[in-house]
Amino acid sequence: ETGGYVETSGAITHLKESERLKAEGGDHFRSGNVEAALQCYDAALETLDASPIQNQSLRSMLASNQALCFLKLTRPSEAEERASAALAADPANGKAAYRRGLARLKLEDPHGAFEDLQKAVRLEPNNAEVRQKCEEAKKLAETVPIEESQKAVAVSAAAVVGDLYNDKQDLNEGRLMENYKDQKEWVKTISDW
Repeated sequence: ETGGYVETSGAITHLKESERLKAEGGDHFRSGNVEAALQCYDAALETLDASPIQNQSLRSMLASNQALCFLKLTRPSEAEERASAALAADPANGKAAYRRGLARLKLEDPHGAFEDLQKAVRLEPNNAEVRQKCEEAKKLAETVPIEESQKAVAVSAAAVVGDLYNDKQDLNEGRLMENYKDQKEWVKTISDW
């Protein structure tokens, strides 16, 4: 019984220390000391890793903050990796999607950037900066042809999805009939739902 209390107490201590390091990192970042901020976020993640209780939301915020630091340090590959880690921990982290989109723009991957920025817009629809960057990525993506390997993957995926639905008629087809009699006749054509 005491062991469980100590374990919980230790977990709370780890979480509080991670939060403290996150706040310290934020202070460093705001004062312009990006390297010190990055070190704090690293230490916070290490502390979180030592905790028996996982806090995915905090993990995502820390990784997203690391991505922001790497963007400020013009290290887009590392920014993309940390933003991806943030999204793995919390797929609904809009800031992480935005930051990965920015990193991909810097890495000259407008299609990937556009996907990320579309997600960021869905997660933060009122953020004008996110919407503006999404439009920018969209325009860039339209000027860059899609690689053949990416086309092949898309075609394969479309074929698989198509096969899932091609064997059954679309229920909406019946709704498009002009009158009740036509709809009733169409319903008779449906077999084995």
